[in-house]
Order: sequence, then C-alpha cells, then structure tokens
Amino acid sequence: MSNQIELKVNVVRKLHYNQDSMYGVYALKPFDQESSKKVKLNSYNNFVVSGNTPELIIGNTYDIIIEPSEHPKYGKGYSFVAVKTKKPATVEEQQAYIRAMLKETQAEAIIQKYPNEKILDLMKEDKFDYSDIKGIKEKTYKKIKDYLFKNINIQEAIVELKDLKITFKAMKKLIDHFGSPEIVVQKVKENIYNLCEVNSFGFRKVDEYALNRGDSKTNKNRIIAALKYLLNEETNSGHVWINEKQLYKKLKELLQIDLQPIEDTIKLLREKPKEFYFEGERVALRKYYDYELQIKNKLIHMNSKESKTNIENIDEIIAQMEIEGGFQYTDEQKRAIKLATQHNVFILNGKAGTGKSFTVNGILNVLKDYLYCCCALSGKAAKILSNHGLVSKTIHRMLEVRSDGKFNYNSKNRLPYDIVVLDEASMVNSYLFNCVISALKDDAKIIIVGDSGQLSAIGSGAVFEDLLKANVFPQQELTIIQRQASKSGILLTANTIRDGKAINDRYDYETQTYGELRDMVLIPVQNKEYIKDMVIDICKKYKNKDLMEFQVITGLKSKGDISVKKLNNELQAIFNDISKKSVKRGGYEYREGDKVIQVGNNYEAMGEFSIFEVFNGTLGIIEKIEFDSYQNENHKIWIRFEGIDELICYSKSELDFIELAYAITVHRSQGSTIQHVLFVFDYGSYMLLSRQFVYTGITRASKGCVMICQNDALHHALKVNTSGERRTFLYDLLVAS
Repeated sequence: MSNQIELKVNVVRKLHYNQDSMYGVYALKPFDQESSKKVKLNSYNNFVVSGNTPELIIGNTYDIIIEPSEHPKYGKGYSFVAVKTKKPATVEEQQAYIRAMLKETQAEAIIQKYPNEKILDLMKEDKFDYSDIKGIKEKTYKKIKDYLFKNINIQEAIVELKDLKITFKAMKKLIDHFGSPEIVVQKVKENIYNLCEVNSFGFRKVDEYALNRGDSKTNKNRIIAALKYLLNEETNSGHVWINEKQLYKKLKELLQIDLQPIEDTIKLLREKPKEFYFEGERVALRKYYDYELQIKNKLIHMNSKESKTNIENIDEIIAQMEIEGGFQYTDEQKRAIKLATQHNVFILNGKAGTGKSFTVNGILNVLKDYLYCCCALSGKAAKILSNHGLVSKTIHRMLEVRSDGKFNYNSKNRLPYDIVVLDEASMVNSYLFNCVISALKDDAKIIIVGDSGQLSAIGSGAVFEDLLKANVFPQQELTIIQRQASKSGILLTANTIRDGKAINDRYDYETQTYGELRDMVLIPVQNKEYIKDMVIDICKKYKNKDLMEFQVITGLKSKGDISVKKLNNELQAIFNDISKKSVKRGGYEYREGDKVIQVGNNYEAMGEFSIFEVFNGTLGIIEKIEFDSYQNENHKIWIRFEGIDELICYSKSELDFIELAYAITVHRSQGSTIQHVLFVFDYGSYMLLSRQFVYTGITRASKGCVMICQNDALHHALKVNTSGERRTFLYDLLVAS
C-alpha cells in the first residue's frame, strides 16, 4: 500500500501493552536522519505507534513497517503493520529476550536454572526441565513457552510473506488456524487461496493479498476460489445451486477478467468434478448436493421398511384416549395419528393453533411402548415440547455435539430411539436435517413436524417445503383452529396474513385490536419516523416486568432507526442503569443486568462447576461482572442462560459470541415463544418483507402482541410469498425416485 512507511527506530517508552491481545502503544524515535524524514515527530521529538505487535524492548532498535492512523486516546500517530525482529541466537540474546518478555521473578528463575545455555533452543527441542523451578508448573510453563515463541514466529512469517502485506493481527489468526508459521508459509506457497478456509479470511481479502504480490488475474486457483466463494454466497442465501450463465456473469464481474479463462477453468472442473457438482446448467458445491441426495436415499430406504408400530385396533385406542382425556380429536388429527403409526416417515404440517403438539402427544401416547425422543433446533422450541409432557432435546444435544462441532451420533453410531420427532422442521437446513436422519436406525420412525407458513431455514435448502411439495411420503395438514385458540387475536391475524389476506385497509392508520382475548394490537403508521419513539414509550411501561417474557422483534440487524443495533442501545437505557461500570465489545457496552443472546453455538461453555452447551439463540441475563482493574482486559462476565442451571462464565473476548437482546431480529427469534412481543418493521426491511416474515414475527407471542409497522410495508409483505423461491435438488430427486 502506498501509505506504508518502512524505517528503523529506537524504543523510547512503552505506553501500554497487553500480552493476551498483543496490542501495544509505544513512543519511538527514528534511528537515523533518513528515518526522521519519513515521520512527523511530536514535541518530545518522538512519535507514537499503536496496534498489534510483539512486545518491544525499551532501548532496542527495530526495523518496522507502519502506516498513519488516529487513536481515540493517544491522538494522531501511526499503526503497526510489521516489526522485523532479529531472532535471539546467542545465550546472551536469548536471556535478554526472556527478561524483556516475562515477569522478573519468572525470567530470573529460568535463567538461574540454565545460566550458560540457549534456553529458547531447549524449549523448542523439549529439553527444558521446569520441574524444580519455583512457581512454574506444567500449565504455567506451556503458557510461557507459547508466549515466547508466538512473538517471534508471527514476525518471522510476516517477513517471509512480506510481499502480501499481511498485518500482524491477520497473521496471528492464520497461525492459530494452521498450527504454525511454517505451515502458513507452506500453504501460501502451495496456493494462497488455501487461506480462504480460515474464518474472516474471505475470498476478497485473500485475493487482495494475491494481487498485491503480482499474481495473475487469470490464475486457475483464483478462478476456482472465486467459484467457491460465489457458491457459498448462494448457500448463505438458502440456494443449493446457481444457473451456469448467471455464475459466469458473477465470476466475470468479481474477477474483472474476460470470459474465456473462466469457461476454460469450469470445463476442466466438469471433467474432474471433485468439489463441485454439475447437472446440465446447474452448478453447486458437491457437499450440498450430497446432503440432499443422502436425505432422499435415507428417507426412501426408511419408508420402504415395514412399520413395526402398525396397530390394528388403532380406532379403539384413539376413542379410549378421548374418553380418558375428556377431549375429541378432529378428523385431521385422527388421520395423522393413524398415518404416523403405519409408516416410518410421516410429515405433519399445520398453521398456528391447529394442535400440532397435541397431535404429536397423541401419536406418542399410542406408541408408548416404544423409545422416542423429540428434538428441535432451538432450545426454546425443545422447551415447548417439554411443557407438553414430551421427552425433548435440542438437535445438537440429542446427537451429542462434540467440541469440534461434529456429532457423536451419526451414520456409524446410530441413535437408540425407535421414534424421533423433528419439530419446527422448516427451520432445519439440509446439512442438519441430514445429520439427524443419518443417525437414525434403518427401521426407526421419523415424524417431521412444521409450519409451511414460517420463514425458511437459516442456511442452505428448503427440506420441509420440498418434502411437502413432492408429496412422496405420507403427510397430513392440520387446518382447523382449536376452540381455545380461535379466541386469540394473535392466531387470527397471523393465519390471515399466512394466507396472504389483509387485516386492515391499505390507507387505514387507526389502531386495531383483534380477537376475543384482545391479545393482538396493530398500530399502523404512515411515517416510519414515529416508530422508534412509539417503541420507547411502550418499553417504558414494561420497565419493571420480567425481561425474559417481553421481547422487541424487528427486521434489520444494523441499518436504520429500528434496527437491532440501534434499538438495543436505546432500550438498554430504559431497562438497565447505564451509569453502571461496563465492558465494551463489538459496539456494545455490557453491564450487570443486561439481557443478552448467544450468537452461534458454544459447545464448551464454562459453568461454575460443569461444562455446558449454549446454543445459538439462547437468551440470558448478565448476573455479575468481575472486573479486572489491573489490565482492564481479563474481565469475567457471568451469565444466567435460560435452561442452564449454573452461571456461565465468559471472558471479554468471548463476548464476540454474545449480543444485547432487548431487541432481536425475526430470523433470530424463530423457534422461540415469548409471552409478550413488540413486533416492529418499516419499508427499510424491504428485502425481508413477506407474509412469512410477518407471520413468523406475530406467532412468537403467546399472550400478547403489539405490531407497529409502516402500513404500506405491511401490505407489500402480503403480496410477497417466498415459498418455493429456493433453488434446491431435493424436490427433483424425490419426484424422480
């Protein structure tokens, strides 16, 4: 980059350094006249540099690469790009390095043990004996060794790959992923686009590195990496494949090259389609095609087996259950119970209030002699099943997720259950659906339960939708709203919207209350500018109530006045005392008493006495914060998550997996049921607006829902039906089977 500066400096003063984050602020002085010309000096005749760096030794000389920046605390200065350190080679150099990097007591104890030897060499060769060194046990030694070599190794790799202009922080991530700087260098030399497999190293960033060193734009590895990138973008949008012509257009635009090298590369890939799948004009990443193929094969195989739960006197059993329970099943529910006992694959679809859980309970009562487990993607959905008296777990807990994200139960180690009920199936993407059915015994039964009016799964595929549409397996739709549910304005308006029908007039801005229970309120507005203030006014009324039973739900995460980010910062001041001491991370300030949500799965969350799994979308409250007053970095944040008996401890860096949750998106709320919901959206959520979006938002509420929305946005959403929009293989595979 043109604004990077290379010069030689002396270290004058250390203003700040944190060993864990390896972030430092130093006052430096140019070593010679030539270096002095390259930087602007302050009144102390030095200049300030901040950023990720190995710990620098005061008085030592370094060759550094920096670039101009402005620090919020230290003002105008420069940021570290790289520090070219000389590797300590002699006994004296290694001792000086150890003294500079470690606490004085640790350094002197180590040097006293080996006064005349190259200590770093001993450590590297695993010949260092710490057993009789006071204050240093195995855990401490591993930490010391890691810290000493991490500083040296990162810089060595940066210098080795200096043409790429990789920053210190980026190199640290690469080394953490691949295991060593040597492997990073090797991976880059083999194919720089190997770096794309590392989190936060997308194609665009790696491509910039490659072009920085002068790689050809028509390089085959570049085109293949771009192809993977674009196909992954498609799967992030839910699609499994893309049309080849559309793919060519996107590749040409992304790579800024002619079409010919793209066509030549894809022709070669078609001949040896290892990572990719080609079918006519459709192109996909092979693994996503394989998930859908495996789903089709396993379900067909299971359904071909004779059901061991086929009960001859089923009508009598159902009648007896009705007498004992004092209720009556609808004809739809009776048919569902019969089909579920007769077949190994059964699909139950139904809108809100039609008694899906009630029907599942009936099925499992009939089959009470068989071992079963109900599962759902979210902890909230699994808890709802438990509330109906059913044995239920999250999918991850049922399959026993490991720390590497893989499952103990799989195609080689099958689940022990005769029956598995997969609830909220519309939320489950093709990868996770395949994981569930792969772990089933061949003669097991799967009951797939969902609501086709909900939003599609986060991730690739539309398994539930494809299964319904293909109509290859026995299925039953529940359409009759239960008597008690029919009183609910929440269900009345939600199901009206699900069918694409309006609940008010396009130009009617009057507040409406719906249902015999008067539990649904619509506040339509003409100008979206009013919505945020209305949200704040309503939230003030809930200030002293249970935070876990009140939820603001909105559309966008970070854009606009009613985005999650904006509302969370506004609502935090209502629901919590913002004068409390806070921990800053990711654009939020976290305080004791804050409502938070887990982002992504944490398979090894540290409790007070045990290790727990905290799954994506789990809500919690920060119960206490133990502040680190010494370095202001090693804080302990203790969170009480729903459904977990112990407090969970998060470090400051682990707050990257937490967000404030006074407001959450509709997508993140899927699978949850909250007593009182304030659902807000405007035309800013244009790309999200659909009847599925509105239906999902409303049906999160169990006791009361207030929906504040721009009225034209609501009426636009009614016209948009996202059902059938996803490009998948599964429907065609099923129909052709």
